[in-house]
Amino acid sequence: MKQYEYLEAEDYYDMGIAWLDQDNLERAEDCLRHAIECNPAYSYAYIDLARVLARRADFHGAVHVLKEASFHDRNFDRIYYLMAKYAFKEGDFRNALHHIERALEVEQKELYIRVRKIIERKYRGARP
Repeated sequence: MKQYEYLEAEDYYDMGIAWLDQDNLERAEDCLRHAIECNPAYSYAYIDLARVLARRADFHGAVHVLKEASFHDRNFDRIYYLMAKYAFKEGDFRNALHHIERALEVEQKELYIRVRKIIERKYRGARP
């Protein structure tokens, strides 16, 4: 990848965050998607794009975007934690549990342990 593509990705990421701060989700999404086109390994652009989608209550889309990010950075525990969070909000407790387990495989954090317990309780209560 050429240096200017990295610079363009950073510029579009910064613009996307500025639009997000102004609550203009459409422009934020456009800028973040462009940042990802310029640099497909830009994990934070995926994370913030997922945040945009989640603010629109598109939790399924948010998980899908983060799943793409996980292909580029398999050891970034926050990606899996956020997939668990958005899957949980969507009501997909089985996948939420799967994603939080993956986060714990990467990094044993107290937050992830507590979240796993919450997801497990919800999952057991939701199963027929």
